[in-house]
Amino acid sequence: MKKRTFYPLLLSLPVILSSVACSENRADPGYPYKAQVLVLDKSATTLEKASFKIETVQFKYLRNLKSLDGDYLNIDRAGQYYVKEVKGSIVEPEKFDSPEEPNLRYEVENGVVVPLDYSTFAMLSAYYQLEQVIDNLEALTGITPAQMTEKASGGKFQIFFEPRIFLDSGTGSQDMRMKLNAAYVPGQKQFLLFQRSPVEKIPLATNYQVVAHEFGHAIFDQAFFKDDYKRDNRFAKEWIFSGINEGFADFMSFAMTGSSNVLQGSIDISQASEPRDFAKTQFTFSNVRSDSLSNVKPKASHATCVDSFYCFGTILVRSLHTALQASGQSIPDFSKMVVSALKETQGTLVGLSSDILPAQIQDDKKTVSDAVRWEYRGQLAGAFLSSFLSNVPVGQRKPLCDAFSSDNNFGEYGFPKSLRSVCP
Repeated sequence: MKKRTFYPLLLSLPVILSSVACSENRADPGYPYKAQVLVLDKSATTLEKASFKIETVQFKYLRNLKSLDGDYLNIDRAGQYYVKEVKGSIVEPEKFDSPEEPNLRYEVENGVVVPLDYSTFAMLSAYYQLEQVIDNLEALTGITPAQMTEKASGGKFQIFFEPRIFLDSGTGSQDMRMKLNAAYVPGQKQFLLFQRSPVEKIPLATNYQVVAHEFGHAIFDQAFFKDDYKRDNRFAKEWIFSGINEGFADFMSFAMTGSSNVLQGSIDISQASEPRDFAKTQFTFSNVRSDSLSNVKPKASHATCVDSFYCFGTILVRSLHTALQASGQSIPDFSKMVVSALKETQGTLVGLSSDILPAQIQDDKKTVSDAVRWEYRGQLAGAFLSSFLSNVPVGQRKPLCDAFSSDNNFGEYGFPKSLRSVCP
């Protein structure tokens, strides 16, 4: 048998090539399963750069190889997913139909599953990344896997691999399967892993950073929304909260991987990846506004970010990382503190007076002037930060207060001084 070759660093890959002399072998090697997958190389990964390698791993929770079904996770292939709305990497579902079994193609060599095609490699890799997240979950959040899956259909997360995505515009359904690469479905305990694109050197569906980020949205649902997400919830609809959700997911990705840039390992397109790298970016809450609104010129920085809720996510995760460094806490202890405070934040927000938490405006529809909309966003961001901090133990607030109030992060625009009474 000729040796297979893996090419994980080329733009059109990873692709697994097998010799034509090899015959397909779909025998089940039995639990616990071992397979060749793509993993994060922790020995070579630094804060600003993620490295990957192909390695033989042993699955911990996978019970049925043929159906990719296990204790907390199940992967289905293809099918059609109809969505009502897309907010970053979060999609609002309408319905899903026609799922298929994974249909894996592989050989078994010395008890190890060796994928014969990209789809098999990607699904096995994604399953392993999610298992790694599950293994880190309680240490970083205080939430057990059983608690996360308690309300899930069948008691486990569902992962749909390469589904066709249709966006319902009200006048018809638009096929958008090539416009997304990974997403989380709030309230449904579901993840969507889409077809790879030509620009991905490491497919996003197999990237531990990306998978950990998407799972971060599930943790946000569990903590902030009390595992009771409703699409008409005010904070589910607010534009600024979409950014807060993305920033929290980026923080969870960092906590699990040690890397500051969710996309850099997969995509070397500066416009896409650089604004997400919290270790390098320097834009602030005051200068992410469009030029017509802001009198503050963006600083010379690794990348600029203008009028996108992802900007606020980057500022949030950067602030959390700054506070972590100043606190002297370990990553698990700091992360659990953040999640614990987040669990009480929505309740605190709801109880705020109207002079702190402004009445909701149609922010996303832009029915008000730019100036009013941006003042509102700043007040809402400040209300969140104040509510979050009020649920952090008093003795541990100062590093967070300093980071949030810094002009290099939220500053007066996003964390008004009038809302900082919670700070020591």
